Amino acid sequence: PLGGTRPITLTPMLYRIICKQAFSVQHWEESRDTVHESAGKGKSALAAALIRNIVAEVTVGCGGFVAALLNDFEKFYDHIDIPTLILQGIKHCFPLEWLLVLVVQHTAPRVLKAGNMLSQPIGVTSSIVAGCRCSLALTKLYLLEGVEGLRALDSKNTIYKYCDDIPITTIGTTQGVLKRICLIAVEYGIFAKRWHQVMSTKSNLVTSDFNVTKRLSKQLHKLGCHYGPEPSA
Repeated sequence: PLGGTRPITLTPMLYRIICKQAFSVQHWEESRDTVHESAGKGKSALAAALIRNIVAEVTVGCGGFVAALLNDFEKFYDHIDIPTLILQGIKHCFPLEWLLVLVVQHTAPRVLKAGNMLSQPIGVTSSIVAGCRCSLALTKLYLLEGVEGLRALDSKNTIYKYCDDIPITTIGTTQGVLKRICLIAVEYGIFAKRWHQVMSTKSNLVTSDFNVTKRLSKQLHKLGCHYGPEPSA
């Protein structure tokens, strides 16, 4: 899970045609959308990033302090736990007839193809197919409860989400920001383990003061929260 080649996934033509009629899945997605959900019709990760940058610039210009955790998971789709996905679907009223169709397709045995060579069918115990039309809805379902829990911890933290990219920003006084960012970093680590995910080495920490960033990075590493490269002694 921490390296190697990620193959392109091809799903059957009939299944792709059926997914175009998944209107109840689309309605469920729209009903769960929030202002902080960056994945969806008319939204983009770039727009969310620009908003965060504007807020940060205005805050610093007014004498405040800003810190952000730029979170990412390692091969997120490959670590999705199917039983957890099904339980979340039942709990959060995902269209059950579509949940059945999608789970059957995503857990079907897979065949690897390289040139003209085909492997034996490989059983699937975890992961979903990233190229499926409904994969985004499944990722939203899978992380819905966990992300809502993170947002409920402190209203002063702003948490956007684009699929598995979950940046967390907090602004205010220096001491207040540092306290909140340490607490949310620890909670995010717990959240990742609960949902069977591996934190990516691409995850990073930024603040409005480079020296503070270095000291904070060392402190977070002591707490078991690894953001960016290992800090020097």
